[in-house]
Amino acid sequence: MTSLPERKADSEFEITGTASTIVKHSVRIAGHQTSISLECKFWDLLKQMAKRRDISLNELITEIDQKRVGNVSSAIRLYVLDDLIQKTQK
Repeated sequence: MTSLPERKADSEFEITGTASTIVKHSVRIAGHQTSISLECKFWDLLKQMAKRRDISLNELITEIDQKRVGNVSSAIRLYVLDDLIQKTQK
């Protein structure tokens, strides 16, 4: 099994690869260190959302985690998808 590249969520990261390349990031959720694996495109969009709200990526992920049902990676994908849907309906 190939291990995924790991990056720190709060640092300015640049993701290389295709939109579907899965990248693993170290994050801190509610004070606990963990890793989350997401496709590059989801990391890019999530980072943009955090920047737009002027909060850290860890803060946004913590908010998503507090409201989630299921695993955190899926919750993030659904959160990003919901944001995109809301944008298209405006």
